[in-house]
Amino acid sequence: MSEAQPSISVVYRRDDESWVAFARRARDAAGEIIVVLTAGDSAFLQHDDERAEFLADLAKVRYRVRIATRDPDLVREAKAEGLTVYT
Repeated sequence: MSEAQPSISVVYRRDDESWVAFARRARDAAGEIIVVLTAGDSAFLQHDDERAEFLADLAKVRYRVRIATRDPDLVREAKAEGLTVYT
């Protein structure tokens, strides 16, 4: 009997992609999900309401999503949503 191998999806934001579409694409990815947010991405997430909506959307699948970022504000807010963050 062969066991299914766990899958890991690494997701980056596309240049022309909205944050809502990015969060949806990340949620829909297979297996464990690592969302990579660059310094440029963090600059686009400066609006509190946009950042809160993005993180709340990812928190819907918090049991299989991880965020990789170095933005200290984003780290703090993601952890408050119950998300695991790699810095």
